[in-house]
Amino acid sequence: MAVDLVIDVENTPGALARVAAAISDAGVNIAAATCVGPGERAELHILVPHAEAAKHALSISHLSVTREREVVVVEVEDRPGVIKRRATLPRAPQPGSRSVPTPAAAAAARAAAASQPATTESDELEAPAKTTKAKAEPKREASKAQAEGKKTQAQKTDITRTESKKKDSKEKKGK
Repeated sequence: MAVDLVIDVENTPGALARVAAAISDAGVNIAAATCVGPGERAELHILVPHAEAAKHALSISHLSVTREREVVVVEVEDRPGVIKRRATLPRAPQPGSRSVPTPAAAAAARAAAASQPATTESDELEAPAKTTKAKAEPKREASKAQAEGKKTQAQKTDITRTESKKKDSKEKKGK
């Protein structure tokens, strides 16, 4: 799990470079960094996958970690609205519905959604439209008829058209 390390640094040019050098020399990757503080001191937050190695490297360089906390990292595509879709809670069940999600189930659903790859705009454009009831009827009818060993009305119409085309073709050849 990633860890956010907070380091109190002087708000001067090169402060970030000193921290980055110490951590990089230890072979630890900095996944993200941000610095907050308009005054003489600043709070530098760095996100690292290996906190112990980073803290050791910082202590050797006479830099100390003032706070640390484990954080959850969710990678998303850099587009407006992506985080909104990921953070949206599932809809509440309608009155009279049988299942009521528990807070734990809702949290599990959010975690599962967060672990799914981000949908790109092109994916949304290329995704097939949801099947409407009118389009689903022939499919259900065909499945039922096939299970019963019968032909659907659509299949009968296709056979009639094919036979009609064959008949027209024979008549043209005869002329």
